[in-house]
Amino acid sequence: MSETLRLTKAIYEAVRRVVADGNDSLRPGDIVGYFRDQDRPLGSWEVRGQFSRLENLGLLKIDATTGIWELVEGADFDEATAQVNGSKNSS
Repeated sequence: MSETLRLTKAIYEAVRRVVADGNDSLRPGDIVGYFRDQDRPLGSWEVRGQFSRLENLGLLKIDATTGIWELVEGADFDEATAQVNGSKNSS
């Protein structure tokens, strides 16, 4: 697993934990705070970039009106990345 994919997965898992804790207005700053509390500081732009990557994988979606991010129900990280990698390999 590449370092970038490892970071993407770590951020996805953090999103899942933050949402499971009852946060229903998810923003990149929530994940920055989560990682800071874990002594793993990340920049907000880095997290925002990973949110876009997760959106492209079909794992997160954003409400364009409010700027609030949500998990896509029923989506699986490993399946999403396998589909993307599979489609790249078949090109």
